[in-house]
Amino acid sequence: MKTHVIVSFIILMMIAIASLHTFIELWYFISNSTIRIAPAISVSAGEIISIELPEIRKYDRIYLVVDGRVNVDEINVTPVNVKQLPLRVETSEHDVFPTLISEKRYMLIAHEDFEKICLQLRLQPLTPFVIKDIEGLQRFHILSECSSRMMCVELSPIRFNSNNYTQIAFIYPFRQIIEPNFKIGGVIELVRGRVDYINIIVMTEKEWYAYKVVDVFTPPGTVISYDIDAYSIDLSGRSGEFLGENLIAIAIGVGISNVLYEKYSSPVIGIGELRIQNGDYTLRVEPAVQNSFTFNPEVYVLRKFQPSSSYLVSIISLTVLIVSLALFTARVARGGLD
Repeated sequence: MKTHVIVSFIILMMIAIASLHTFIELWYFISNSTIRIAPAISVSAGEIISIELPEIRKYDRIYLVVDGRVNVDEINVTPVNVKQLPLRVETSEHDVFPTLISEKRYMLIAHEDFEKICLQLRLQPLTPFVIKDIEGLQRFHILSECSSRMMCVELSPIRFNSNNYTQIAFIYPFRQIIEPNFKIGGVIELVRGRVDYINIIVMTEKEWYAYKVVDVFTPPGTVISYDIDAYSIDLSGRSGEFLGENLIAIAIGVGISNVLYEKYSSPVIGIGELRIQNGDYTLRVEPAVQNSFTFNPEVYVLRKFQPSSSYLVSIISLTVLIVSLALFTARVARGGLD
């Protein structure tokens, strides 16, 4: 057997061994790259709940997904060297509505290795609505039910958009095709302070249709009853355009400017019963507040790929062997070796 055949065989065997080792390392990482924890926890609003997580390595991501109606008031981690990334996915007109309405998501990153960490959450009461920021960022505090069977919420803007406004929405998911007899009604009270506007928003897969029911001149203590049908005129002057569209949700949008907030501080609004009629379907959404409920979070630990020293040796060896084989083959082709 010629020398070049033996040498080629040895190099190919070494390449196969290095490739196998590399594949095993990658397969092990892929099979263990995500850990999912989904506890069911009985909670009371205001108390701190703890979720223990397994070993965390430096640069691992912790991804928290909760039901959209759950209001996470505070997130802490012990030990403390795990930081929340600026990823707090919220709703806007350009989002994919169903996913972002049904879920709230948070991501954190570890800056050190930990044998065990504890995710600590403080929750507000559960409501029928998904509460999400549309513009800027507001801190809200659910005050439970107030007079006239209303759910009261105190709003405190903490970051204004570039237009100097914030808008927060109280969203009730509702999926149907809009019929000609479509109608929504309800009651809202401006309990304290002032807001620039409160809009009733019809969210469809194509567009948002907003109808103003409270403006900047509405004084505190005012109770507003509203009724909106398929032919009401929205803020853009449209009437009946959403007929036949796929309805996704009904929302109550509250806007506050920085000028108004500096003058009147934190407003309190009361949300009463929401009535929805569409085709043969009629629904009444009571503004009930649950201070005790079952919390079903999903926590994902997303491992960052950090190659071991043996993996790096395998990659370097594989590269060297492939280059060596190519050079050796080229030399044989030139007749430099028997």
